[in-house]
Amino acid sequence: MTEPKLVMVKRYECPTCSYRRSAKKSVADHMARCWENPANKACRTCRHFQPSVFGPPIDGPSVEERCGRGLLFELSEITGNQKLHTDCELWEPNQDQESDQS
Repeated sequence: MTEPKLVMVKRYECPTCSYRRSAKKSVADHMARCWENPANKACRTCRHFQPSVFGPPIDGPSVEERCGRGLLFELSEITGNQKLHTDCELWEPNQDQESDQS
């Protein structure tokens, strides 16, 4: 064989972030807790979320991220990183989402 063989790979992707997997169930499970999915009423899609001034974190929320309504982020016992909230009572859509729905 003198040429490389072309292989097509099927992947599923979360529509609100770049999470990709080969198993549809893995992505569906992720979507139910995705911080970028407005349906989950998570911090990162809320009008009160104050992102880090250092840019987006790579492996979870950064220490600099804050809630403008004063809600405190809990620390994960496993990683020590902050845990963002989902299904938050204080959640309001951010301005970007309001313009997307128009």
